[in-house]
Amino acid sequence: MTTLTKVTFLRLLKGRIKQMLMAVFLVSCISQHNINSQNAPYKGVDEKTMSKLGWKVAIQCWTYNTLTLFEALDSVQSLGVHYVELLSYQQLSKDIPQKSGPDMDAATLEKLKAKLKATGITAIAIWVDPFPEDEANLRKLFAWSKELGLETITTEPDPGNKLALELTAKLSREYKIKIAVHNHPQKKDNSSYRYWDPDFTLGVVKPYFPQIGMCIDIGHWYRSGLSPMECLKKVDGYINLVHFKDLNVNKQDVPLGTGILNASDLLAELKRQKF
Repeated sequence: MTTLTKVTFLRLLKGRIKQMLMAVFLVSCISQHNINSQNAPYKGVDEKTMSKLGWKVAIQCWTYNTLTLFEALDSVQSLGVHYVELLSYQQLSKDIPQKSGPDMDAATLEKLKAKLKATGITAIAIWVDPFPEDEANLRKLFAWSKELGLETITTEPDPGNKLALELTAKLSREYKIKIAVHNHPQKKDNSSYRYWDPDFTLGVVKPYFPQIGMCIDIGHWYRSGLSPMECLKKVDGYINLVHFKDLNVNKQDVPLGTGILNASDLLAELKRQKF
């Protein structure tokens, strides 16, 4: 990876900020108006620049959770973004009622491959919920992901099911597809949910890393009352995927670089960690 000084990197980031506004994970504040807008075209993500950092910038299809996957891919293409993280329960198109995931038949999988190829987009990950725990369904998920060329499966597995975690790590090695454990925000009415806490998540993934690592959601850390920078430093070396967002003082999603999370400093820290 080409080495950049922090100053150079931040200048680079400023120069690319307009191109990257929509090209971040989980920019779920996109409105229907913006999705359908045909105003000034985006130049798109500069993959040559991203390759210097070893990064692939994608849009998580949750951003388009009210649309079909094919509609989402058309919008992602118009933004000049070249990668996506799929959403396991998203319907493919208005004419194809099947959903993203291993339950689709072979003919539908070929239609998905064709759509990705036509739009010039590569699916590199998928969010799966619920995550299977038995070998038959786990193997089915890994085999489907391998066929599609996915690199990572993002999910929130049962932290108490050690046998399932061990099996997942085994299949991860076999299929060469990593697992990334995501963190939703802490909720006062759900004391049993623990993945919001980076210390807890580290305890789950460490025995199985790198097969099972973390999918860190910067914004959800802040929504849980945590410092994203402190959390990011704490999990150094155990990150498999990043959901990167920026928030305002009301904890609402805003375009990258316009919020209060000091996005450029967080990106520089990811670079320092050689993520």
